[in-house]
Amino acid sequence: MGLQVSGTRSLSDTPYTSPEKTGSTVAQAGVSATQPLFNRANGISIEQAEKALAVSRADFEAAEQELIVRVAQAYFDVLAAQDALATTRANKTFISEQLASAKRNFEVGTATITDTREAQARFDLATAQKSPPRTTCAPRASRSISWSAAPA
Repeated sequence: MGLQVSGTRSLSDTPYTSPEKTGSTVAQAGVSATQPLFNRANGISIEQAEKALAVSRADFEAAEQELIVRVAQAYFDVLAAQDALATTRANKTFISEQLASAKRNFEVGTATITDTREAQARFDLATAQKSPPRTTCAPRASRSISWSAAPA
């Protein structure tokens, strides 16, 4: 878009023809504007931007789906660890009752010391196995949900 203005004034003095001075003033003004109706370079830039937007949306949706899968996996890992812990606790309770029964039977004389020691060994094994589910639950959940920035 452009703007154009111009002006002129002229004064003439002719002493041989007339004793009076003659003059004239001419003023001109104009406005000129240009607006392109079609610019192919802008059209190509728009197409490229639209394609980049589509790629970015696809990347975002893929990242969204990956996050959903990771959260679901972490949730199910936690549920599995809780189930394993509950099973281990129930097993320990049962073995503890067997140990108490073996000790009573040994005191009464209906069982041997070997039976008592085997029950004690099973109880110790159950106690040792109780710890891992509690300690593996947190690292499994934190490993499943790791926040990372994807390259742009």
